Amino acid sequence: MFRVVSVDNSKLLAALLDDSFSDVEDCVQYQCADDCHAEYIVTRNPKDFAASEIPAIMPDVFCQRFLDGLSGEQRDE
Repeated sequence: MFRVVSVDNSKLLAALLDDSFSDVEDCVQYQCADDCHAEYIVTRNPKDFAASEIPAIMPDVFCQRFLDGLSGEQRDE
């Protein structure tokens, strides 16, 4: 469900050169999420990821989607 992705030189450089984000740390998170093909960026500040191609969602929304997915898996069995 979760995967730890390292921050490397290429991600940092990409974040520094990307002017679509106002905060470089948010852009580093986006670069990591993009690298591992994440479905979502889970954050309490989704507005900070307006430039993201990956949907940024609140933790409660993620938890509900996760629980809904578990319910669906149990129904399929």
